[in-house]
Amino acid sequence: YFYDSSGVLIKTIRYIKEGSNPRIERFTEEYIYENENVVTTTFNESGDVLVFKYEYDNKKNPYYAPFPSDFNKIYKVSNNNLTKITFYSGIHIVLYEYNEFDYPIKSISNGEVTTFQYY
Repeated sequence: YFYDSSGVLIKTIRYIKEGSNPRIERFTEEYIYENENVVTTTFNESGDVLVFKYEYDNKKNPYYAPFPSDFNKIYKVSNNNLTKITFYSGIHIVLYEYNEFDYPIKSISNGEVTTFQYY
């Protein structure tokens, strides 16, 4: 894992063992952020490069708050809710309904409905 000077994860490198060579770089991920949300991820696997671009709402992500900040750094949990992914084979859209506290209570993605309950 590689972090910038403020402790934000900017790159991940994964290695494999191949034959007698104990460490071959196999896969990298690089991240670009805006407002503490990942807006671009670049995947590079042995020279094959894939770029994903993300858009977010301005509401609260229920998956962000419960975890320690170090967890959010490693797993790239964003402050806001993902609304659009643009990638090599198309676009993926997520629609939300929100409660009075700006948390999602329902999401629709590829026809699949997810409901959220808060206590």
